[in-house]
Amino acid sequence: MKNITNTAIAKLHDIHKRIAVDLDLSKKDNNVALYILSGRILTSLEALKMLFSAAFVTEANMIIRSIYESLWLAQHLYHTDDKKLLLKWFSNDIIRPKKSRSAQGKLPEFRNFPEGAKIFIDACNDLYIEMSNYVHPTFKRSLINLNVGSNLFDYTCTSLKDVKFKYPISFSFEQTVISIINMFLSCRAFYRIDDNEYEELRQIRNELDQVY
Repeated sequence: MKNITNTAIAKLHDIHKRIAVDLDLSKKDNNVALYILSGRILTSLEALKMLFSAAFVTEANMIIRSIYESLWLAQHLYHTDDKKLLLKWFSNDIIRPKKSRSAQGKLPEFRNFPEGAKIFIDACNDLYIEMSNYVHPTFKRSLINLNVGSNLFDYTCTSLKDVKFKYPISFSFEQTVISIINMFLSCRAFYRIDDNEYEELRQIRNELDQVY
């Protein structure tokens, strides 16, 4: 794994840990929801790293879908004024991914850019459909770890050449890290990201974008 990727992951963990010191987890508010979900995201990222390193491509992309579901939900709950929605989540009810994807258009960065919001939501919906192919045991996705020469499931991923991705960039570990960084930047007030750290994360994000 590239040094910049490890630097990015370590930075995200450090930012998350510093919030834990004085956070009152007994409160059922936007901040606690974001903290818990971002913890889940970072934990899933560590699992994703191990899966990709062992060439478990199908299994890794199941985790990627879970990460994106958590990303969309985290931003949805953090930026919402709907207290009933928050209480619903804290009551262990499921917030449908479609609802959280639709809510991405209300993020602060799209407040004065409705056209961009629609483009982003459409891309999220398309991405979700593609990622779902890894959760459902379709014929082609079930063949991904099959070595077509030996008929053994040896995780060489030789069958990947027959799989066509609409959004291949989304199946990159680095691009998943970039999406997490974007969430942290969108919620910078909660994470106490000052201007210097903001620029540091942007620089890390730009370097990661070159890895792919």
